Amino acid sequence: MRQFRRTLLRELDFSYERQNLEEFTRNFADDPTVCIPEVFSDLCSHQVVTMEHLDGIIGADTEALQRSGEDLGEFAKRGANMYLEMVFRDGFYHADPHPGNLMLLPGNVVGVIDCGMVGRIDEDLRDEVEALLLGIVENDSNLVSEQVLRLGAVPPDCAREKLRADLQDFMADYTGHPLNEIHVGAALSNLVEIIRGHHIVLPPALALLLKTIIVLEGTSRRFSPDVSLTELMQPYCSRLMLRRLSPSRIAKRARRTFRVWDRLLTALPRDLTDLLARFRDGSLTVHLDHRHLDPIVNRLVLGILTAAVFLGSSELWSRQAAPLLYGVSIFGAIGYAISLFLGWRLMRAIRKSGNIQSKD
Repeated sequence: MRQFRRTLLRELDFSYERQNLEEFTRNFADDPTVCIPEVFSDLCSHQVVTMEHLDGIIGADTEALQRSGEDLGEFAKRGANMYLEMVFRDGFYHADPHPGNLMLLPGNVVGVIDCGMVGRIDEDLRDEVEALLLGIVENDSNLVSEQVLRLGAVPPDCAREKLRADLQDFMADYTGHPLNEIHVGAALSNLVEIIRGHHIVLPPALALLLKTIIVLEGTSRRFSPDVSLTELMQPYCSRLMLRRLSPSRIAKRARRTFRVWDRLLTALPRDLTDLLARFRDGSLTVHLDHRHLDPIVNRLVLGILTAAVFLGSSELWSRQAAPLLYGVSIFGAIGYAISLFLGWRLMRAIRKSGNIQSKD
């Protein structure tokens, strides 16, 4: 909800859209196939953004696109490549790639409008996403499951082996198929369903990226059904592998690792000293979180209480303790009834929780 509120407020503040347009302009300044409308900063404010008028055909107007005579397949490829460059090269992308936000300009140039919703991928998230993509490309279910667990918020009771098996089945469905037959959007949707099925929560930045790629494929195929986003992504995956093995990238990771270890080694003596001092003066406290323990304790107490009432009632019944009704101890009979009721409640609670012999 906080992420939704933040995104909505940023879209309503046009100063952010102006900044986004200016950054996209810098990123694609040398690409003649992409046109970002020029922004007139002197005429912009928080409520108004003034930009260049693009004279072209809006992507949602299918009939006008067909009548234009332009190569819509090339237009779709250029638009998809533009988004892939945003994601894999810049780490800053237009997060709303529906047809109404793209325009066909003369010469098959791709025009981009409505840049209020954007996404960013920081260096750490990019490393994790790259490793996830490499695991999928190499059909390595262990690596994919490991990256999913690293990326998401994992519940304590997550069945990791079941997750790995589900991911292995997911990847087997696409192994050996021609690239043009693989729909990235459907594959990512299936992957997200598997992740959600294990109650793993993805970070908002990654969820937005996956949503953008899913919508992007639908938009590309609307312009030209022959366009395969999988084929277009292949060069980026190859480039991605080379970039991960480049000396500059390795040196950057080494510096980052050194900083992490430096912080750890600097803080460790201080933390150990504080821990020992608390241990000596008796102020050290340990908080234990017993998960799902309350229902077990309640059933145990109810079972002991039921047994005690049953035994007491049996003693009263056998000794014919007064008062009697037809030779039967009234208190013993009432105790039997209470113990039967408590026993029924206990058995009902156990059966509702699952198999009585279950170890879960």
